[in-house]
Amino acid sequence: MEYFCRLAATKVLAEVGDLAVAQRELERAGELAQTDRDRVWLEYEQGNLDQEYVRAPQGIERARRAIAAFERAARLNARAQVPGFQLTLELNLAVSLVDAGRLDDAERHLAVAALLDTDDEHAGHRTEVAAEIAFRRGDLARASQLGQQRYDAVRDDDDAQLRVAALQARVALAGGDLPGAERWAQRGVAAVERIRAEQAAPELRSRVLATRRAPYELLFIALARAGRFDDAVVALDRWQGRALLDALAEPSPRTSPGLLAAAHRVSHLGAWLPVVAEAPLGAPADSRQLLAALRTADLLALGVADRDVWRVTASQGRLAIDDLGPLAGLQEGLDRFAGTPTGSELAAELGARLVPEAAFRATPAPLHVVLDGPLASLPVVALRRGGRPLIATRPVVRAHRLPQIACTPARAPARRTVIADARSDLPEARREAAELSSVLGFTAAVGGDATSAALFEAAGSDVLHVAVHAAVGAGGGVLELRDRSVSALEILAARLGPQLVVLPACGSAVAADAELAGSLAAGFLAAGSDQVVATLRPVSDAGARRLTTRFYSAGGMTDPVRALARIQAELADTGDTDWPRFAVFGHDTCSDVQ
Repeated sequence: MEYFCRLAATKVLAEVGDLAVAQRELERAGELAQTDRDRVWLEYEQGNLDQEYVRAPQGIERARRAIAAFERAARLNARAQVPGFQLTLELNLAVSLVDAGRLDDAERHLAVAALLDTDDEHAGHRTEVAAEIAFRRGDLARASQLGQQRYDAVRDDDDAQLRVAALQARVALAGGDLPGAERWAQRGVAAVERIRAEQAAPELRSRVLATRRAPYELLFIALARAGRFDDAVVALDRWQGRALLDALAEPSPRTSPGLLAAAHRVSHLGAWLPVVAEAPLGAPADSRQLLAALRTADLLALGVADRDVWRVTASQGRLAIDDLGPLAGLQEGLDRFAGTPTGSELAAELGARLVPEAAFRATPAPLHVVLDGPLASLPVVALRRGGRPLIATRPVVRAHRLPQIACTPARAPARRTVIADARSDLPEARREAAELSSVLGFTAAVGGDATSAALFEAAGSDVLHVAVHAAVGAGGGVLELRDRSVSALEILAARLGPQLVVLPACGSAVAADAELAGSLAAGFLAAGSDQVVATLRPVSDAGARRLTTRFYSAGGMTDPVRALARIQAELADTGDTDWPRFAVFGHDTCSDVQ
């Protein structure tokens, strides 16, 4: 019975897009499988789960894993002979084979499915797969005809409608029909919004959007290709803002929940919604104010739309949008650069591909950077042109959303708190805490005093420095304090938002979601902080102290954006390897420089 309950939980969680937890449920079910029939369904559900991952920006490689799972299920079913299973398996194999680009194999399995589907119960599904194959083969007329046929037949199935609408938008884009692409993308967006509206719990709404981005991405592409840059930017922000607002409400699952616990986990989340809805980070943007801000600021936004990397730039009043090509062509270089961002050759190669030359102009005015999905942890400050890293030419401030392109007045901080070395294994952090306390007047909570109570007592501080271990799980970032861990969502719920927060903990700016909404940096910003200094990857204890000590000496408490820029530019000429991993998130500090 427990085996079937965990399989059911897997299906429910996958349906709403909670893929990481669904995977854990499936693994637990695998430990309970006893018969070939059990293993048939186990492999089948693994294939279905891998298909859900294909919807995500980096999910295409999961198509091969889905194929392997379905093929294992087929071999097991040769012995188990589950009634009626072969037809479903053939259809799912066809879908994954299309995703993997194996069109001849997909057509063969689709033909087998047609022979098995004697009563045409799955005729609509077969039509949908045939339309996708026609599109991949370049037969746009047939793809459009089959897509329209399928769309007309699924009036009561929003998930099928959004899939078909996305395909039809791609067909229209491939044929140069931009109005048609916009129209179909809008239909897909409407279908996603209807699915979201049916989910009462905020976590389910966020998961719905996380795995159903395609219509939003295609709308952005249609508008960008039509040269309607203002509309495209507004569409991009509405999509990112909705995703960010929803994802802020996601809890941190500590265990694999099971079906009953999963239902309880979903049902109690409504208590978070009022807090999340009031978070300034996720507030709806006024499109006119957003576009006006872009006319006066320098922006670099990189995102992934329909598996292509797109760049939105604003420079001295001019807005531009460019398609930089498939993410797959950049992925290997991006992965290497993330691991070794101080390598000048690769930094120059990626800098030339990702950042326009105008962004490298020498100026004290900041470059506002918004990065989406697979690019979110890119150490953009280390990208080079002409032998110089970007940060050596100008300050850089990261934003989770376009409306964060604003400034906050410089203020002299009165109350300052440092929390450090909660586990007594970060000696450099402990030494720095002592220096901050004695030299700059910070109130220190170190070792056994570095507790959750000390953290929440810092709510009234102007500056909060937290140098403890951090972790990132399926639900987002957590600070590991002496008595317990505190999540980004708990920080948001407590409205713990000091003006400036410095988090030299490992990966304090990253999370499992594409928008980084679950990160500790986002949690503090959503709670009301203006600026957060955080890390994109793990950093050493010594490296963190080396940078943050200089940061405070350079005036970081009053102008963190320019202070961090000066320190990173200095460290770029040394053997230090930790400097590219730090970033300021949030607002710039107001000044008159341009």
